[in-house]
Amino acid sequence: MRLAKAALSLIAAMSFSVAAQPVPACFLSLTGDRHAVSLEIARTPAERRQGLMGRESLKTGHGMLFIYPSVNKSSRGFWMRNTLIPLDIAYLGSNKRVASIRHMEPCIAESDADCPIYSAGVPYQYAVEMNAGFFDKLNIKPGYQLLWGSEAQVCHQAEQSQ
Repeated sequence: MRLAKAALSLIAAMSFSVAAQPVPACFLSLTGDRHAVSLEIARTPAERRQGLMGRESLKTGHGMLFIYPSVNKSSRGFWMRNTLIPLDIAYLGSNKRVASIRHMEPCIAESDADCPIYSAGVPYQYAVEMNAGFFDKLNIKPGYQLLWGSEAQVCHQAEQSQ
C-alpha cells in the first residue's frame, strides 16, 4: 500500500509537467449554443498515455483534449488507471463533432488488467475528458462541435460580452 501511495505521488508530480498550458476551446451546437472551456492538449503518445493520471482535482470548465493523428476504431477507448477523479469523456470524429459520451470512474490498481476500458462505440480522432457531470449539466450531446485555439475565439468573445 505504501508503494502504491508513493507511485501515485510521483504520477501526480509528473502529470503537471506533461501537459501544456490550457488553450481556449468551445463546444458549439447546431443551433448556436456555446460553452467555453479551457483544454490542455495531449498530442504525443506520452502525453496521451499520461492524460489526467494522478490529478486530485480539475477546475470547473477545464479538461484535456486528446488528439490522434488518424481515426481510431470504435472498439478502442480510454481507461482510468491511476486516475483519482471521476471523469466524463466525449469521443469526437474527424469532423470534430461529439459522437459519443461516456462516464468513467477512477481506478487505482497495480495491474492494467484490473481497470475497465471505456470503449468509444464510434470511430474517433479526438477525445475530451472533463469533470464527471460536465456534459450533462450543460446539455452537451452528440452533434456538438469542438473548436479550439483561434477557432474558439467566437465562443470566448461571446462569453466576455455578457
